[in-house]
Amino acid sequence: MARPTFAMAVQWLECWTTTNPPMADDAYDSVREKVETIFAELAGDRASMLDGGRFPAVIASAVTAALSGPEASEGEILHADQIAFHLVDWNADAAFLVALHLFPERFAPDEINAGIDLFLVHVPAHVLAAARLAGHSVQDESNDGDDHLAGSGRSPTSPT
Repeated sequence: MARPTFAMAVQWLECWTTTNPPMADDAYDSVREKVETIFAELAGDRASMLDGGRFPAVIASAVTAALSGPEASEGEILHADQIAFHLVDWNADAAFLVALHLFPERFAPDEINAGIDLFLVHVPAHVLAAARLAGHSVQDESNDGDDHLAGSGRSPTSPT
């Protein structure tokens, strides 16, 4: 099987969106609001670090410093900074998954679908980019026979 490309992902997304009408905007809004509420309850003011509309520069800087080390050259620091960006840019998506794991009963099915949709559209490219920048060979080790979904107009998150 050929390695997926960006063009293949765009083609799949276009196909999927034409066969699966978008959910109401309110599901996307309400899942974001619930995640914000959950983390405000758990972490107080620190929950603002999980706001997807705000780049967590302090966290990115800490990751960059940890990855590059104190004796790093400018090039090594810039490289580490690229990895850090790809690891912290999806903070709101990570927050959704943690909130769902901790409080699944607080989410309606359409909100879970919206959160998964937001996650899958945003996160995979960042994780792949970070892994590749860090020198890891990235292959799809999880192909568990789900090829039947390809081209079916269904996604793992769409109803059967």
